[in-house]
Amino acid sequence: MLRHHRIVTSVVLFFLLSLVLTAYSVRNPAVGQLGSVFFQTLTVPFQRTFQVGWAQVSHFWSGYVWLIAAEDENTILKKEVLSLRSEVARLRELSQEAAALREILQLRTQTGYEGVVTSVIGEDPSGWVESVTIDRGRSDRIRARMPAILGGSVVGQVHASALRSAQVLLLTDRTSGVAGLVQRSRARGIVLGTGTDECTFAYVREEEDVLVGDIVVTSGLDGVFPKGLEIGRVVEVGESSGGMFREIRVAPSVDLKHLETLFVITGFEDSGEKGVPSQGSEEQ
Repeated sequence: MLRHHRIVTSVVLFFLLSLVLTAYSVRNPAVGQLGSVFFQTLTVPFQRTFQVGWAQVSHFWSGYVWLIAAEDENTILKKEVLSLRSEVARLRELSQEAAALREILQLRTQTGYEGVVTSVIGEDPSGWVESVTIDRGRSDRIRARMPAILGGSVVGQVHASALRSAQVLLLTDRTSGVAGLVQRSRARGIVLGTGTDECTFAYVREEEDVLVGDIVVTSGLDGVFPKGLEIGRVVEVGESSGGMFREIRVAPSVDLKHLETLFVITGFEDSGEKGVPSQGSEEQ
């Protein structure tokens, strides 16, 4: 009770004191200004400190939020760039495939060859045989000894055919042989594989006219390839050694190390020459 009485008394006294000070300051403005100056002197340093601190916190917070937003935006942009790159690569691949198919279609239209467009799905892992595996086989009328070409140039011939795949023996394999002739001089011979990136144009007589740069094409005399397909270009003609035949090296027209799409000829007519085996032929 006594404590409550003291609190009430103190409040009343402070209230009366404030009234007296207010009345005095009204009559004496200089005293009021002095109090205001004193109050500002005490509070301004704290206000400045608070304002500087608040500005730093605000700057840090806005910078942090901006960085987070920029990082999110950067992540989104990176994903968009990767997506666009993937799309560009896909479109380029489709463009290359379309160009290859147009070339094959044009060849088929110009020559009348019957055939099947195939994709290369593997190659011989041993390295002993120069061959590739394609994704078409007997179910697509592909049989052994059928020619495989690309853009009107010889790739090789079908060596073995399964139901839905086949093995194509490349032009450069050691067991490969294609009857050929020099397009310019009509000199005849056999293009033999060597197991390397080049072939040998064998059995060309010494007196035949063959020069570096000559184009060698199929002669159609082997009963496998139609006449006129490009085989390769002469890169070296050996000096005469007094023998019966000349030594000639030929570089294939097709890059046999990077095959993707092939055209297997399943039938053709070549001026009475023997064509590829029919569907009913026995496979090797």
